[in-house]
This record gives sequence, C-alpha cells and structure tokens, in this order.
Amino acid sequence: MVGPFYIAMILPLMFLQVPDIEFTPTLAAAPIANVALMFREAIAGTYQWPQIGITIAVEVVTIALALAAAAKVLQYEDFVLGGYSGSFGKFFKQRLMARSR
Repeated sequence: MVGPFYIAMILPLMFLQVPDIEFTPTLAAAPIANVALMFREAIAGTYQWPQIGITIAVEVVTIALALAAAAKVLQYEDFVLGGYSGSFGKFFKQRLMARSR
C-alpha cells in the first residue's frame, strides 16, 4: 500500500541527479523537488534567496493543507477504526463532499 507513496517521493528526487537542472522559481514552486533542489544548492554554497523564499512558502501551504485534510478525515470514527466498508473515494463523496453542501 505504501508503494505509490514511495514512488511519488523518490521520482522527483531521481531528477536531481541530472546536473543540468537549475533551481528556478518554477521548480521552487514544485513540492518535494523544491526542497531537494534547495538543499543541493545550499550544499554547493549557492544561496538563491528568492527561490528559497518560494520553497518555504510552498512547503508551509502544503503542510497546512495536509494537516487540514487529515483533521477533516479524522473527525469520522468509523474511518479511523477501520469500520468504514468502502473506498476512500466513496468516503470522500459521501462524507466530506456531503458536509460542504
């Protein structure tokens, strides 16, 4: 079950092995790859402050959205305890989308 998560985390990092990739503002807005590029540049001794600022802002927003989504899902006891007998897509449609209407 964690295989797709590992792939989603490792694939952007694989692209960092290519030395031609530069730390641009566009890549600074791409979660996961932006942090790796930022560290690669910092280790090399290059500090591009605008890109570092973009990276930190994007990561803060991404973390806030992930925490909000986790808090929303954890409100339902049957999903947390495994008593829900459907898929996450079905749960999302029935519980999360129904409350927003």
